[in-house]
Order: sequence, then structure tokens, then C-alpha cells
Amino acid sequence: MLALIPLFPLVGFVTNALIGRRLPKSMSGGLASLVMVASFVVSASAVWQLAGLPVESRVKRKHACDVSMANIAGSSFAPHRSGMSRAVWSDGMGRLPTSKI
Repeated sequence: MLALIPLFPLVGFVTNALIGRRLPKSMSGGLASLVMVASFVVSASAVWQLAGLPVESRVKRKHACDVSMANIAGSSFAPHRSGMSRAVWSDGMGRLPTSKI
């Protein structure tokens, strides 16, 4: 079902690219809008289903090789003493810089 989210706009693009000039302008625009709405409906449905699950079962896959993008980039977000969020960069070994900001 999640594969439909990018598939709908792709099909609309290909359809408009191939036969969009032969269609009336309103039909071509309507098709583009329709595929975007369809993609949104599928996305909203997926979020609604996910929200209905217990918290423990909301993980789709859990493998030892799963790495978050924050760990890859070596960054995370930490609250600053001013109350605003700021990025904290590590040295790649899991240690934070020791200098004070």
C-alpha cells in the first residue's frame, strides 16, 4: 500500500507527459490534481492505521543494521540553555566535543 504514495504522482506525470498535449488543459490539470489527492489519501490512511497500533508494534522493521540518519551524519538535536534547539555534532566515535559554546 505504501508503494502507491510515490506511484500515483509518477503515473500522473507519465500520463501527462505522453498524452497531456492531446487532452484538454482542464483534464490534464485535473489528472495531476487527482493523483496528488490520491497519494495524500493513501498517506493519511497509512498514518491513521499506524496511529491505531499499540506503541510497541509501530516499528516496521528492526534489524541490527538499521541506522538512523542522525547517527550516520554524527549529529543529534539537543536543547540549548536558551530553550532553542541546536545541532550537536559528535566526532564520529560517539563523543561530543568538549568545548563550551
